[in-house]
Amino acid sequence: MRINIIYILIFLISLSANAQNLNDYLSEAAENNPALKSFQYKYESALEKVVEVGSVPNTSFGVGYFVQTPETRVGAQRAKLSIAQKLPWFGFRIILK
Repeated sequence: MRINIIYILIFLISLSANAQNLNDYLSEAAENNPALKSFQYKYESALEKVVEVGSVPNTSFGVGYFVQTPETRVGAQRAKLSIAQKLPWFGFRIILK
């Protein structure tokens, strides 16, 4: 009688256990593999660099105020404003694409 109860308990416990197959293990290993994640991040960063190469660098703006006003041939300077934009040489942007 005792052995029958043990067999029934083992049978009930085995029914509640979640069986996994090889495909489940392989998919979980692929999701948690650090080497595969590294390759994925490198791929995504390479895609972003392609967009970056085809664009013109950002425009920079500058504002300055002189504490001591320097004298120039057109008069004293009190402040200066500047805008700078780097442009590619003729045909260079086509080569980058």
